[in-house]
Amino acid sequence: MKILVIGIGNELQGDDGLGIHVIKELEKVSLPSEVSLLAGGTSGPDLIFYFEGVDYVIFVDAVRGGNKPGTIYKYNPEEMKYQKSIALSPHQIGIPETLSLAEFVGKKPKKSIFFGMEPMNLDYSMELSESVKKKLPRLVELIVEEIDNFLASNKDQNIL
Repeated sequence: MKILVIGIGNELQGDDGLGIHVIKELEKVSLPSEVSLLAGGTSGPDLIFYFEGVDYVIFVDAVRGGNKPGTIYKYNPEEMKYQKSIALSPHQIGIPETLSLAEFVGKKPKKSIFFGMEPMNLDYSMELSESVKKKLPRLVELIVEEIDNFLASNKDQNIL
């Protein structure tokens, strides 16, 4: 099993850099050897190269869902196409479109999930807002739980 966690965002725009901050926090955690981390920036199509041979991709990004800053979201990226209330951060091509393109070129991961958090500040800053910074440890904890659950539910598949 191969898992890839991709943090998406622009670190120079405050809370839009959430995904990158999450990757930095995950680098401090002892993760299973099946897990790779990637600070993915803001260009979705550039990420497709990294999907090769990956069983599960976990995307992390700031999301405007209309709730209070620091609200944590979890979505199946396929469902995000139909979420009228969710507008992803201002990246050129969103995750659903990136996955569609990956499928078109034969590199779509077998499974993917999206974690997001409501931003407060998208102005130029290298710091997260207090609301987002306060919830960052919980978001990291949820992602680690997701990794553990995925590995636990798929461990028997490697037994012949």
